[in-house]
Amino acid sequence: MTRQNYYKQRMIRERLTVDEKLVLELIRKERSYMPRLGCRKLLYLVQPELEVAGVMIGRDRFFALLRRHNMLIERPKRGVRTTYSRHGFAVYPNRAKDMQVTGPHQLLVSDITYIRTDEGFMYLSLVMDAFSRKIVGFDSSDTLEMDGVMRAGAQAIKQLPSEA
Repeated sequence: MTRQNYYKQRMIRERLTVDEKLVLELIRKERSYMPRLGCRKLLYLVQPELEVAGVMIGRDRFFALLRRHNMLIERPKRGVRTTYSRHGFAVYPNRAKDMQVTGPHQLLVSDITYIRTDEGFMYLSLVMDAFSRKIVGFDSSDTLEMDGVMRAGAQAIKQLPSEA
Protein backbone atom coordinates (compact mmCIF):
# COMPACT_ATOMS: atom_id res chain seq x y z
CA MET A 1 0.00 0.00 0.00
CA THR A 2 1.44 3.34 -0.98
CA ARG A 3 1.65 6.28 1.40
CA GLN A 4 -0.84 8.22 -0.72
CA ASN A 5 -3.34 5.35 -0.68
CA TYR A 6 -2.94 4.91 3.09
CA TYR A 7 -3.72 8.55 3.88
CA LYS A 8 -6.53 8.70 1.35
CA GLN A 9 -8.20 5.64 2.90
CA ARG A 10 -7.67 7.10 6.37
CA MET A 11 -9.37 10.34 5.30
CA ILE A 12 -12.29 8.40 3.79
CA ARG A 13 -12.74 6.37 7.01
CA GLU A 14 -12.69 9.54 9.13
CA ARG A 15 -15.23 11.21 6.84
CA LEU A 16 -17.53 8.17 6.99
CA THR A 17 -17.36 8.18 10.80
CA VAL A 18 -18.28 11.87 10.91
CA ASP A 19 -21.04 11.28 8.35
CA GLU A 20 -22.47 8.41 10.39
CA LYS A 21 -22.54 10.53 13.54
CA LEU A 22 -24.42 13.28 11.72
CA VAL A 23 -26.89 10.82 10.18
CA LEU A 24 -27.52 9.11 13.54
CA GLU A 25 -28.05 12.48 15.21
CA LEU A 26 -30.64 13.47 12.60
CA ILE A 27 -32.34 10.07 12.89
CA ARG A 28 -32.63 10.37 16.68
CA LYS A 29 -34.08 13.87 16.29
CA GLU A 30 -36.76 12.69 13.84
CA ARG A 31 -37.52 9.53 15.81
CA SER A 32 -38.08 11.58 18.97
CA TYR A 33 -41.12 13.07 17.19
CA MET A 34 -42.19 9.96 15.31
CA PRO A 35 -40.78 6.80 16.93
CA ARG A 36 -42.43 4.35 14.49
CA LEU A 37 -41.27 6.16 11.35
CA GLY A 38 -39.90 3.74 8.76
CA CYS A 39 -36.51 3.94 7.07
CA ARG A 40 -37.58 5.15 3.64
CA LYS A 41 -39.68 8.01 5.00
CA LEU A 42 -36.96 8.81 7.50
CA LEU A 43 -34.37 9.04 4.72
CA TYR A 44 -36.73 11.26 2.73
CA LEU A 45 -37.04 13.63 5.73
CA VAL A 46 -33.33 13.87 6.58
CA GLN A 47 -32.02 13.94 2.98
CA PRO A 48 -32.24 17.77 2.58
CA GLU A 49 -30.27 18.35 5.79
CA LEU A 50 -27.68 15.79 4.73
CA GLU A 51 -27.26 17.42 1.32
CA VAL A 52 -26.67 20.80 2.99
CA ALA A 53 -23.95 19.15 5.10
CA GLY A 54 -22.44 17.56 1.98
CA VAL A 55 -23.25 14.00 3.03
CA MET A 56 -24.35 11.69 0.26
CA ILE A 57 -26.02 8.50 1.47
CA GLY A 58 -28.15 6.09 -0.48
CA ARG A 59 -31.01 3.91 0.66
CA ASP A 60 -29.00 0.71 1.07
CA ARG A 61 -26.21 2.35 3.05
CA PHE A 62 -28.83 4.11 5.18
CA PHE A 63 -30.53 0.78 5.91
CA ALA A 64 -27.18 -0.83 6.73
CA LEU A 65 -26.34 2.00 9.14
CA LEU A 66 -29.67 1.64 10.92
CA ARG A 67 -29.27 -2.14 11.05
CA ARG A 68 -25.76 -1.83 12.56
CA HIS A 69 -27.12 0.43 15.31
CA ASN A 70 -30.29 -1.66 15.91
CA MET A 71 -32.53 1.22 14.87
CA LEU A 72 -34.69 -0.59 12.32
CA ILE A 73 -38.41 -0.63 13.09
CA GLU A 74 -39.94 -4.09 13.32
CA ARG A 75 -42.98 -4.64 11.19
CA PRO A 76 -46.21 -5.11 13.12
CA LYS A 77 -47.29 -8.70 13.54
CA ARG A 78 -49.80 -9.95 11.03
CA GLY A 79 -53.34 -10.27 12.32
CA VAL A 80 -55.11 -13.55 12.77
CA ARG A 81 -56.34 -15.13 9.55
CA THR A 82 -60.09 -15.31 10.00
CA THR A 83 -61.25 -16.39 6.55
CA TYR A 84 -60.97 -19.97 5.37
CA SER A 85 -62.58 -20.33 1.95
CA ARG A 86 -61.83 -24.04 1.35
CA HIS A 87 -64.29 -25.23 3.98
CA GLY A 88 -66.46 -27.42 1.75
CA PHE A 89 -69.73 -25.97 3.11
CA ALA A 90 -72.44 -24.55 0.88
CA VAL A 91 -71.82 -20.96 -0.24
CA TYR A 92 -75.03 -18.96 -0.58
CA PRO A 93 -75.46 -16.08 -3.02
CA ASN A 94 -75.41 -12.51 -1.73
CA ARG A 95 -79.01 -11.45 -2.35
CA ALA A 96 -78.55 -8.10 -0.61
CA LYS A 97 -75.92 -6.91 -3.10
CA ASP A 98 -78.35 -5.76 -5.80
CA MET A 99 -81.23 -4.83 -3.48
CA GLN A 100 -82.40 -1.20 -3.44
CA VAL A 101 -83.17 -0.30 0.19
CA THR A 102 -85.53 2.70 0.40
CA GLY A 103 -86.42 2.71 4.10
CA PRO A 104 -85.65 1.20 7.48
CA HIS A 105 -86.52 -2.39 8.45
CA GLN A 106 -86.36 -3.68 4.85
CA LEU A 107 -83.00 -5.39 5.06
CA LEU A 108 -81.00 -6.63 8.02
CA VAL A 109 -77.35 -7.56 7.52
CA SER A 110 -75.04 -9.31 9.94
CA ASP A 111 -71.37 -9.84 10.56
CA ILE A 112 -69.04 -11.44 13.06
CA THR A 113 -65.90 -9.76 14.35
CA TYR A 114 -63.06 -11.11 16.44
CA ILE A 115 -62.00 -9.30 19.61
CA ARG A 116 -58.65 -10.23 21.15
CA THR A 117 -58.69 -10.50 24.96
CA ASP A 118 -56.16 -11.72 27.53
CA GLU A 119 -57.89 -15.13 27.63
CA GLY A 120 -58.10 -15.54 23.85
CA PHE A 121 -60.71 -14.39 21.35
CA MET A 122 -64.29 -13.27 21.83
CA TYR A 123 -66.66 -13.27 18.88
CA LEU A 124 -69.05 -10.35 18.49
CA SER A 125 -72.09 -11.01 16.30
CA LEU A 126 -73.80 -7.87 15.02
CA VAL A 127 -77.08 -7.36 13.15
CA MET A 128 -77.54 -4.01 11.45
CA ASP A 129 -80.38 -2.29 9.63
CA ALA A 130 -78.97 -1.67 6.14
CA PHE A 131 -80.85 1.61 5.61
CA SER A 132 -80.23 3.40 8.92
CA ARG A 133 -77.00 1.49 9.68
CA LYS A 134 -78.22 1.13 13.26
CA ILE A 135 -77.12 -1.91 15.25
CA VAL A 136 -80.38 -3.67 16.10
CA GLY A 137 -78.96 -6.86 17.58
CA PHE A 138 -75.68 -8.04 19.06
CA ASP A 139 -74.22 -10.88 21.07
CA SER A 140 -70.74 -11.80 22.27
CA SER A 141 -69.62 -15.37 22.64
CA ASP A 142 -66.41 -17.22 23.37
CA THR A 143 -67.04 -19.69 20.55
CA LEU A 144 -67.75 -19.26 16.86
CA GLU A 145 -70.85 -21.44 17.00
CA MET A 146 -74.20 -20.49 15.56
CA ASP A 147 -75.80 -19.76 18.96
CA GLY A 148 -74.29 -16.26 19.19
CA VAL A 149 -75.53 -15.30 15.74
CA MET A 150 -79.00 -16.69 16.50
CA ARG A 151 -79.23 -14.68 19.75
CA ALA A 152 -78.20 -11.49 17.91
CA GLY A 153 -80.78 -12.22 15.20
CA ALA A 154 -83.54 -12.86 17.76
CA GLN A 155 -82.70 -9.59 19.50
CA ALA A 156 -82.93 -7.75 16.16
CA ILE A 157 -86.28 -9.35 15.29
CA LYS A 158 -87.72 -8.32 18.68
CA GLN A 159 -86.88 -4.68 17.91
CA LEU A 160 -88.67 -4.69 14.56
CA PRO A 161 -92.07 -2.97 14.48
CA SER A 162 -95.00 -5.34 14.03
CA GLU A 163 -95.85 -4.06 10.50
CA ALA A 164 -92.30 -4.60 9.18
